[in-house]
Amino acid sequence: MKTLIPTIATGLLSLLTFTSCSSVNSAHPLTKSSNTGDLESFDGAWTHGGMVFTVEIPKKAPATLAAATLAYENDKFEIIELKAITAKGQHGQYISVLQPKEKGDNETPDRYMISEYSFEREDTLLLWPMEMEAFAKAVEGGQLKGKVHENKENKFMPKAVTLSASGKEILEYLNKHGAQNHFDYKSPTILKRIPHSQGD
Repeated sequence: MKTLIPTIATGLLSLLTFTSCSSVNSAHPLTKSSNTGDLESFDGAWTHGGMVFTVEIPKKAPATLAAATLAYENDKFEIIELKAITAKGQHGQYISVLQPKEKGDNETPDRYMISEYSFEREDTLLLWPMEMEAFAKAVEGGQLKGKVHENKENKFMPKAVTLSASGKEILEYLNKHGAQNHFDYKSPTILKRIPHSQGD
């Protein structure tokens, strides 16, 4: 499963974006929003990069999403599940995806990938990951708690950022400084909804 989990997470970062190779991650999700807004728009089946993800909205967990996909490994199917939390800020809507772990891994700390998201149409979801340089500056300048370190997982991104600030602090930072320079708008991840007639 060690090679499988990052692959699935890459696709789901696509859905809900992150892998162990991501250049920015957070110890905490952004604070849940009391305004769930377009949360129901996530509900259903989505596709990206040849993978299909089913997204549900747990009834007992407002502003939370549950997603799953199937993977075939060692002659059997494995269900990969992910959880995500949505938050609404002054400059955009955000989603924090909990990074999946190996089964039985109780030692690795929780890590979240935070993206800004927008529904372009009913059948199209756009996600923009955090911009590493912007958050590295925020950490090095003392505006956000965290650590800038060598990224051994990705030779194309020599630096990585791990935020230790609370979800509330990160959201307040984005509200104050704006999202424009803090997310990578050049290359969005694009997910397409599978119509019910095809997904049934």
